[in-house]
Amino acid sequence: MGFGLAELRDLQLGGKLHIKGLENVSSEWDAKEANLIGKKELNRLYLSWGSDANSKGIDTNVERVLEVLEPPTGLKGFGVKDYVGIHFPHWMRNTSILERDLKYIDDDLYESSSKRAFISLKYLTLRGLPNLERMLKAEGVEMLPQLSYLRIASVPKLALPSLPSLETLDSGGINIELWKLLFDCRWIEVVDLFPKGIVCNMHKLKSLFIIHFKNLKVLPDDLCYLSALEELRISNCDELESFSMHAMQGLISLRVLTIQQCDKLISLTEGMGELACLERLEISFCPRLVLPSNMNKLTSLRQGSFRCFSGNSRILQGLEDIPSLQNLSLAHFHYLPESLGAMTSLQRLEIFSCANVMSLPNSFQNLTNLHTLLIVGCPMLEKRCKKGTGEDWHKISHVPELELTEAELHFRNNYSHWKKEVHLLHRNAEPYYMSSEDEFNTIVDAF
Repeated sequence: MGFGLAELRDLQLGGKLHIKGLENVSSEWDAKEANLIGKKELNRLYLSWGSDANSKGIDTNVERVLEVLEPPTGLKGFGVKDYVGIHFPHWMRNTSILERDLKYIDDDLYESSSKRAFISLKYLTLRGLPNLERMLKAEGVEMLPQLSYLRIASVPKLALPSLPSLETLDSGGINIELWKLLFDCRWIEVVDLFPKGIVCNMHKLKSLFIIHFKNLKVLPDDLCYLSALEELRISNCDELESFSMHAMQGLISLRVLTIQQCDKLISLTEGMGELACLERLEISFCPRLVLPSNMNKLTSLRQGSFRCFSGNSRILQGLEDIPSLQNLSLAHFHYLPESLGAMTSLQRLEIFSCANVMSLPNSFQNLTNLHTLLIVGCPMLEKRCKKGTGEDWHKISHVPELELTEAELHFRNNYSHWKKEVHLLHRNAEPYYMSSEDEFNTIVDAF
């Protein structure tokens, strides 16, 4: 829809309404005449502008259009796609618009005769439902047998059923400050505790993302049940200090471990040594973190990436004991330790944005297996490593492939790669962001 919204004025609408093509609305008056606020039986509303909304040539204020499309209070579902306005309307700051006291998903989605519910659903997103307790009020119902992806944020009371097909769990609290900025409101409750026991029955889970749990201090023991888990990403958990002793011991299939922006994280459990299948370890902006002493047990670890604005070079201690480490990426360090030269299995080394690094360690000459060295945005190192004349040239002359470049030039030539990296780092920062039309339509069609 989008043309002639006034035609909705006298229709008795209820349930779900998805209005598409709002970039074609000719006037604010036309949208206001739809009288959505008077349709008391409406419980789900989705509003879509086209992706080329700015190129239609229709001079209609999108902010005013959204303002006059105010729905009735008590909505159970709401979404906006491709809205190009700068401000959200006043009614989105009204806590009564969405039913935040929802305890169960509607029973009308379940046929009591079959004792089965959501039997075809494969993708599910639940966000900002502090009082949601169960998927259905009815008990003893088989549900979600095909669910493979679950994204859940700030739903602390939810008791999940057994999810036999779940492969990806993206769990998170809410970035409170960003929500306040986006919606200019002060009503958001801080409900960001990691749900207890949430992963115990997810035996097929392959990917787990734990993001924006501000009050999480210790990674729970529950993780030890995830024997099929292949990727674990932990990000923006400001109070996280350590992993529990048993958290890592059952992760026998884990291949990728990523830890980002956990300012208080001090140590990883010695259970790290049990990660026999770990192939890639990425740690970014964890200024206090020190690796455990048994890193030599990680015989499958081939790729490492470490970024630290604080210049904490202690995070590199123990890497020299990993016999299989082949690719290493370092960024934002203040100096490079002599232990770097003991990582004799290295074949590729990348050094980014280490402006304070004065020189390469003397032990660098010991990296006889190194065939690629990339130095980006390190002006002093670039000068010292200049072929033939640089003071550190003799340390790297044995490396067949050498690239010294400024950061701006490198990032310009590798834009698509770095755009993906930034997206992964901040993927959960925007609570209403939909990455594609398919994702938005999936959420709309799910209910």
